[in-house]
Amino acid sequence: MSTHGTWAPGPQEITDITIGSANPIKGQYIENYSVATEGQSYDSAAGMPVDRGFVTRTITFDQYDYDECNTLEGYMTSRALQSVVTEHVDADTSTVTDATVRIMPIVGVVPDSCHLYIKAYNATSPDKWNDLATGFTSLGVVMSEPTFTFEFPFDGTDGCGRPYFGGAVRVTAEFELAGIRGATTDIYDALDTIGFGANVDVAVKLPSDNFLGLQNMYAYFYFGPESASGPRTVSLKVVGTDDKWSDIMVFTNGAASAAVTGWGTAGSYDPGDYFGGCNVELVAADYSEGAMIDWAT
Repeated sequence: MSTHGTWAPGPQEITDITIGSANPIKGQYIENYSVATEGQSYDSAAGMPVDRGFVTRTITFDQYDYDECNTLEGYMTSRALQSVVTEHVDADTSTVTDATVRIMPIVGVVPDSCHLYIKAYNATSPDKWNDLATGFTSLGVVMSEPTFTFEFPFDGTDGCGRPYFGGAVRVTAEFELAGIRGATTDIYDALDTIGFGANVDVAVKLPSDNFLGLQNMYAYFYFGPESASGPRTVSLKVVGTDDKWSDIMVFTNGAASAAVTGWGTAGSYDPGDYFGGCNVELVAADYSEGAMIDWAT
């Protein structure tokens, strides 16, 4: 018989979730929480499906405790299995053991992409974000909301059906640019000067006057679509691949001596709790559900 601790009736509302040795993520920072347990079965000769006993348990949620993203990213890149402790509002807890961890960035939760800047990629200079508004080329106003896509180039599983981090991540961002306020600058020409397919750094200005930076990207641009209404635009797509999200994404104040923080690290110039964070996916597997989940009341 499996051992599963002591389960008792109670509420599903969550006080916090602790992954590995990271700080607890408070329930107020968690959105879109979901848990699914899936068994494995076969169609028997008796004319009915028979469960084999092997199960996977998948926990997913968006979390906006920005300070925890860096630790969770470390779990993902190390591929180490972690425990997941969920505490409910009645103080009962469930512990899932040996779960894989994968995360994806969350940006643009609120309308916060005001202005775009670009510059040829600089791999070595620690001060490349200094005087950003004058050191980079201004591409002007970003229309509506840009599209950010975060992907794993390899999206496979290990032999137990748990997602396996393949060692690389990919970021794609697409912008519609309508020009520079108060000027008639040819921003297509500015992009053409840098070069189609060029290796670039880009910076998105936030309402706080700080910047989201995407580094070591490749730029592709076209004249924007037209529909007989609205401003003419230039469409810009930038794509980058690296071994972790924080090697692509940074936040900076762009000052004369710029302060820079990697994605998932607290700083006065990052988007802050509620406005940015990461999607978390946790998957555990075992031959017995009771051996994988331990309840405590």
